Amino acid sequence: MVSLEATKKNCYRWWTKAGEERASGLSNGELLRETEALLAVIEGIGGIPDAASMEGNKLVGEIWIVVEEDVVVALSEVLVRVNELRERFGCLSFGEVVELVYVLNRLEKCKETVEEVVVVVVAEKRRLLWDVVREVKEKVEKKVFREEGKTMRRQRHRTTKSERFEFPTLLIDSLDLVRFPSARLL
Repeated sequence: MVSLEATKKNCYRWWTKAGEERASGLSNGELLRETEALLAVIEGIGGIPDAASMEGNKLVGEIWIVVEEDVVVALSEVLVRVNELRERFGCLSFGEVVELVYVLNRLEKCKETVEEVVVVVVAEKRRLLWDVVREVKEKVEKKVFREEGKTMRRQRHRTTKSERFEFPTLLIDSLDLVRFPSARLL
C-alpha cells in the first residue's frame, strides 16, 4: 500500500515536470504573466488564519490541508518559472527585466507567510526557491540599473513610468495555468 506522503511527493513531482515542459514553450511575456498570477495565488493564501485560531474546527482543518497543498503546487510552479527566466535572462528586454524585479520583490514579501503556511514542503525545496529568487533578483537589478543609465543618457524627452511600462491586466483562468489539488473540489 502506498502511503499518503509518497502519493503527495509523486503528485508534486508530476506538477513540477508538467510545469517545466509547459514553461519552456512560453514566451517571456507569458512566463512573466503566469509567474505574477501564481504569485497572486500565494499572496491570497497568505491571508488565511493561523492554525491556533482553527483549533477544534474540523472543516476548517480540512480546508487548511487543501490550501497547504495548493501552496506547495504554486511554489513549485513559481520555482519552475523563475528557473526558466534565469536561463533566459540574457534574452529579456528591459521592460521584461523591470517587470521581473517587481514580481521578485512581491515574492520576497511573501516569504515569511509562505514558510508559516507550508510545513509539508521539504526544507531543501524552500531553500532552493529563495536562493533562485535571490540570484535572479540580483542579476535583474544589475541589468536594470545598467540599462536605465543608458536610457537616461540617450533619452531626449521625458516620459512617465506609465508610458514606458504598460503592464497587461491579468485575466488568466487558474485551471488553464496550473492544476491545483483543490480543483478536485470544483
